[in-house]
Amino acid sequence: MTVNTFFSADLLLAYTAYLVGTASPGPSNLAIMSIAATHGRKAALVFALGVISGSMFWATMATLGVSAALIAWSQFIIAVKISGGLYLLWLAFKAGRTALSNIDASSLKAERMQTWTSFYARGALLHLTNPKAILVWVSIVALSSNVSGSVHGAVVPGCASLDA
Repeated sequence: MTVNTFFSADLLLAYTAYLVGTASPGPSNLAIMSIAATHGRKAALVFALGVISGSMFWATMATLGVSAALIAWSQFIIAVKISGGLYLLWLAFKAGRTALSNIDASSLKAERMQTWTSFYARGALLHLTNPKAILVWVSIVALSSNVSGSVHGAVVPGCASLDA
């Protein structure tokens, strides 16, 4: 495999679509910033690891051909959109309730005592129910469908390396 195969036009188009999809702010970016502001950098990093895990799940599913099934069974995407919207409404309700209540420092400290597992799970759940993540990965796989088989396997690792 030569260097030129890694820089084919189809592969560069897929990488560009990934950069545009991840650079545009979404609920995951806002949640990471919120957790960093309220719980600190380590909690935000653990949350971000959950988000990345959710993204890699959708990347794997799209690469394995589940994107064709998602397109054929569009009700699943609608269900993901609804569950993602309900999750975001639940987060907004919690944020609004906290903002409207008189909370002292001791109760905030008790709330901060969440486990790393809960931050990771929240990040993964947020990204697994994010329809934008599903559609970005489906479009990336669709754009890279003309890439030869040996290079097609480089799409997901290449996109993951762009995050680093």
